[in-house]
Amino acid sequence: MPGKSLPRRTLLKGVGTAIALPLLDSMIPAFTRAAVASLRVASAPHLSANAGALVCDDVLRALPAAERDGRSGRVVRQLFRVADELRLKGQAPNPQLLWSLQPELEILLTELRRRLC
Repeated sequence: MPGKSLPRRTLLKGVGTAIALPLLDSMIPAFTRAAVASLRVASAPHLSANAGALVCDDVLRALPAAERDGRSGRVVRQLFRVADELRLKGQAPNPQLLWSLQPELEILLTELRRRLC
């Protein structure tokens, strides 16, 4: 590429992203376990149950009926599905799908926490 140069900042951003991606993918199991555990703990008081024993349907029952089939229910189902795939197959689906759930998960956990108070 004679006569063309790549700005240093652009190069560093690209290299930083390339280096960070494997790290993010390696965090999927820990993120999934923490997300599912948080949903279980936040739902347990609503169901008078041991948090560790809750399955996806139990967590869904802790949600209002209107939310079970909406966005909150979709987040819960997807996270439990990923957790099952990791536990049974040792692999997770597309990491970008999982990371895209994080903002919705935070909203859901905040709502469940609010209901406890």
